[in-house]
Amino acid sequence: MVVGRCSDAACSTISYSVVDPAEPPATGQRSNSGVLSSMAIGADGLPIVLYMNDSYFTGLWLAHCDDVACTTATRSPLSGSLSDFHRFEVAVGIDGRPISAVFTSELGPFALAAMSCADALCSTGNATAIQTWMGEYFGWGFPSIVIGTDGLPIIAYNDLTVTYDGTPSPIHEESLKVAHCNNLTCTSSQVTKIVEGATDFISMDVGGDGLPFIAYRSGGALKVAHCKDVACLSSEIITVDAGPNVGLFTSLATDPLGMPMIAYMDEANHDLKIARLGS
Repeated sequence: MVVGRCSDAACSTISYSVVDPAEPPATGQRSNSGVLSSMAIGADGLPIVLYMNDSYFTGLWLAHCDDVACTTATRSPLSGSLSDFHRFEVAVGIDGRPISAVFTSELGPFALAAMSCADALCSTGNATAIQTWMGEYFGWGFPSIVIGTDGLPIIAYNDLTVTYDGTPSPIHEESLKVAHCNNLTCTSSQVTKIVEGATDFISMDVGGDGLPFIAYRSGGALKVAHCKDVACLSSEIITVDAGPNVGLFTSLATDPLGMPMIAYMDEANHDLKIARLGS
């Protein structure tokens, strides 16, 4: 797993640090470190990286950098489940402790979980299932986690439930959901369905109005759900780019004026695009 640090705001040069080198592969084993990584800045101003190391199937790890360039880091295993490979994201709570949204098999056949760390280094932690898919049900999604203006974590994710009813065509139910945690460690939460239908490539941030913006792909278009309250019990849906075939690998962040900016892939033209909501 490698961390790059820009030398200036324009990122004209980058210095790289190998935080977790991949193990030499053995027969029948994989050797990858840093797969699908997610980064946040801790309360101490130092980077925190959540990443998959599937060398010898060691699972999900969290690295707390020892300096701003991350030349060294303190690493802690977060989960040994390779189901975490699907997608994950990390945020830092108002208590300075990392909390992550992950898909995992460690809490049942398949679950979306909030993994809260007991300290800034994540030496120990606790996992709580937000939603579990059992037996004939399973979930898939691109979870995104932020800390709301009320100080509580918010997780946006795609819920895909497939029911095998004995016919050749199983029943698919898919929706975009938001879980608003009831406490800092998300041991309980309130889940709200935002959009009915297939969604993916979800990315969320809190806007200048203090309310979450959620970017996602739906029907080949890039869309944004603007929550009308901190728990996202209701929202407004905005089509940002009607496509076709846009909205892949979205990344949403709020600019200094509090407006969302979204980087995403236009698959039809093989372009990287950036959109800014103007109002």
